[in-house]
Amino acid sequence: MNRNLHHPPHIFIDDSWYFITAHTIGFVSALRGNLPKMIWTEKLHEAVKAFNIQIHAYVLLDDHYHLLGYIKASSNIPKFIHRLHGTTSYLLNKIDHAVGRRVWHNYWDRVIRDEAEFYTKLNYIHYNPVKHGYVSNPKKWEFSTYQYFLLEKGEEWMWDCLNTYPINDVDYEN
Repeated sequence: MNRNLHHPPHIFIDDSWYFITAHTIGFVSALRGNLPKMIWTEKLHEAVKAFNIQIHAYVLLDDHYHLLGYIKASSNIPKFIHRLHGTTSYLLNKIDHAVGRRVWHNYWDRVIRDEAEFYTKLNYIHYNPVKHGYVSNPKKWEFSTYQYFLLEKGEEWMWDCLNTYPINDVDYEN
């Protein structure tokens, strides 16, 4: 079987939780700085409303993002990604005076199979800025849902979640 990582197979299952990730072409830091990240976040919220997708968690870094969301109509995933990537590419290119530049590489999606995978992906999303060296503690990263979960669930819940569903490639700071 020839699996081309540049064009991953997409498995569409309605009424499912998905982990979605995408990166910029060549891992270029097209989202460096607050303004590009604020634009992406705004366009994410618009696309979520347009395609009736429930985002549970996300993180945005300079060159990639991860989402965990509930998708009622899985056929909306490519449309949702096309809208998110198209609108953000256009606006980021406008800011960078790089009209016509391709910003986003293909996306990857994975159907969440069970509770353990769901919470492991949730932790992976929230600790991604730590993994990539942006911050030493996810509390310090503005462009994720970590602060929301901290406020809604509390620090004890966050630590229990991490201890119950650990991720292996991140050093944690208390």
